[in-house]
Amino acid sequence: LKIDKTAMAHGERSLDDIEGLDAALNNIAARARGTKTPLAPLVSVSLRRGQATFHFADPVDLAAPWKGEGLLWHVELGSVEGDDDVLSPYPMLVSVGHDTTGVLWLVNLEPMGSIALTGDPEGAQDFARHVAAELALNPWSVLVQTDTFGLGEELGDLDTLRLRTHEIDDPEIDAVVAEIRAASQRRSAVPEPWQVVITANGDLGPVIEASRAAALERFGVAVVSFGAASPDDAALFEFSPAGCLSVPTLDLDVDAAGLNAEEAALCAAIVDVTRVTPTTDIPTFSQAADGWRSITDQAGALRTEFTSPRPNGAAGATSLLPADTRDYVEAAAATDADIDELAPCAMDEAAQAIDALDPSLDEDVAEWFDGTSRLPRLALLGPVRVTAHGKLVDQITKRRPYYSELLAFVALHPRGVLSRTIAQAFHIGQPRARTDIGFVREWLGKDPRTDEWHIRKQGDHPETEWHGYEVNDLLVDVDLFRRLRARGQARGAEGIADLVQALHLVSGKPFDQLRDQGWSWLLDGERLQDLIPCAVVDTAHIVVLDALQRGDLDLARESAETACNAAPYDEVSRLDLAKVLEAQGHAGTAEDMLRDDVFNRRDDYEPPVDLPARTKEIVAKNGWGRQPLSWRENPHSGRSQAPSKADSTGDSKRDAGS
Repeated sequence: LKIDKTAMAHGERSLDDIEGLDAALNNIAARARGTKTPLAPLVSVSLRRGQATFHFADPVDLAAPWKGEGLLWHVELGSVEGDDDVLSPYPMLVSVGHDTTGVLWLVNLEPMGSIALTGDPEGAQDFARHVAAELALNPWSVLVQTDTFGLGEELGDLDTLRLRTHEIDDPEIDAVVAEIRAASQRRSAVPEPWQVVITANGDLGPVIEASRAAALERFGVAVVSFGAASPDDAALFEFSPAGCLSVPTLDLDVDAAGLNAEEAALCAAIVDVTRVTPTTDIPTFSQAADGWRSITDQAGALRTEFTSPRPNGAAGATSLLPADTRDYVEAAAATDADIDELAPCAMDEAAQAIDALDPSLDEDVAEWFDGTSRLPRLALLGPVRVTAHGKLVDQITKRRPYYSELLAFVALHPRGVLSRTIAQAFHIGQPRARTDIGFVREWLGKDPRTDEWHIRKQGDHPETEWHGYEVNDLLVDVDLFRRLRARGQARGAEGIADLVQALHLVSGKPFDQLRDQGWSWLLDGERLQDLIPCAVVDTAHIVVLDALQRGDLDLARESAETACNAAPYDEVSRLDLAKVLEAQGHAGTAEDMLRDDVFNRRDDYEPPVDLPARTKEIVAKNGWGRQPLSWRENPHSGRSQAPSKADSTGDSKRDAGS
């Protein structure tokens, strides 16, 4: 969970840095392509606030947007475009740590050839493990073959192609040395593949000798040793017990990067999950849930005890999709299982129950869309936003993202939350939590319906046993969405209008534009940031099925595009949009989108992933993927230009139907 929270807090920003740095590296190679000037050796790169500074060993000359001269050049990450047709010029670039000013430093291992990790043995070993992990995952290291000896068994699942782990006395080291020697016989000025050996074995002579023999204009080989005698010509990386790293040859001192065995195993497990994502059921609310939550799952669908399976033939008016299952499968991008799962028949008591448990739904929805309403609103189905009409104190004005998150935390605990729980989630003291909740209470003000505070606290109602905080009459779009979906399903065929209204609440990717390093508490509970996009996709899928079967192409496209924007990596919505485009007469555009976002989708450096069984079935039924791939391609970007408002750049990461 710690790794998960770290990835959530820092991952998006790190991803931008990684993608920007990869593009900058490729841009250097693209500029050198076709010239007779060899690439200048790169020593290191420093990253700070979206800017990369490149430190070269020889003078270089780079054009705008690069800035600098001689050995030192700067570029804003994201300001240059990468080139997929060039090899990354410096594939052994790895991060080594942050200096006292917060700058992240990366060092190019290749020109060093031999690197000895000395000093604190635990710090050296953790750093060696970190280097192995980076070389297995960095996009610019795709052609680096890394072998570890006496290290990294827990990293084995990171990448079985780029990273090979061995026991310390594994005789396989002789085969690795033979590979290096053989590579030296066929290498040109640009080595391919590059090879890194990370070892705790003190007998490095053969490997060092082989690396020198392989060197033409460039080494192409680096040897990193730890826990062993240092070769005389090795570059020293010195580790202190306090966790500092010093590289004398580079005049560099940083807080050392590193992975202990447990952290490495967790990282490998997370990476492994992204390769094959299992399909899981949507969870239900707890047994203590009341109101509309007592009859739905957490995505707003009716619990199974309030539904019955679809019959053979037409399902009738008690189902959201009343026609025969075959009618929808023939008209849309769907399977029999989709219809059976998403549109069962609602029992008669379901509609009665939802009307009794949620009588204010229509009024609340009207208030949400009424720009003059005085009720506060919390938008989570897109960029997080709060609309309130109470007292806007200076603290709220200066730190609005923080207080918006605090309100969301209380609002997403409908049974109330204690100040102790708030303090733990936000890593603050209880007095600070009470003070901050007081500011939010003032911000929301009093309920125009009851003239009571929107946020109730201990003492407001002494007759109750409640000793915390809860929010009342706050309109939350996530809850309105689920309430509409539940009522729509309970009403059967007449409930499609509720599902359409629910989709109108969606303004983008749910839980978007979160506060930097905040919201980690989402990982402790229902994980709504993962669950709600699935709810949007399933709801849109039902609407698209109904609309295509009835011939309402405009509604079908609007719904499919809403789902694509809400869940950019979902394959269900991509197939829905392709079918709608085809029905509208844009068959070429649909085929292009399928090629880029389904057939050839790539989540990493590896070839396109195999299609899920559901996708294969739908593709075969529609005869997709059989036409030439030449039309409408943009020669500059390699992507198709579809006349769609949806963001069509996502790669499917969620197995269809999950």
